[in-house]
Amino acid sequence: MTVTQTRREAYLEDYAWLRSCGCTHDQIAERFGIQRVSLETTLRRAGFRIPELGEVVIERALARLIAAGGPFTANALPSGESEGLSTSALNRAVQSGLIVRAGRAPSRLHHGNVTTYYPAPVVAELAS
Repeated sequence: MTVTQTRREAYLEDYAWLRSCGCTHDQIAERFGIQRVSLETTLRRAGFRIPELGEVVIERALARLIAAGGPFTANALPSGESEGLSTSALNRAVQSGLIVRAGRAPSRLHHGNVTTYYPAPVVAELAS
């Protein structure tokens, strides 16, 4: 193992620990003495997906909805700083096979329809 690899591993370990403590990317970059964009570039090169804290909250809520086993819509997710965060989390869950799109339903919050989702294990159970 080279010195560079050792430093990178320590850097990524420190990053993971700071994130687990709830630090934002701005706070971590400041602590490391670098710009946020440099931090994010290093993380992407190392294969990290970089969720913001708002995404973490949405992903935890999505995990609870999946575990509950029933149908749900995006309206069941917390509305944070951006509707795009919820949409991205739902799209990642569909792409990874955790949930499936099951149709459209009238929205209770605004005009139009919203997509209904089911946890993938529930759909597999219904199909058998």
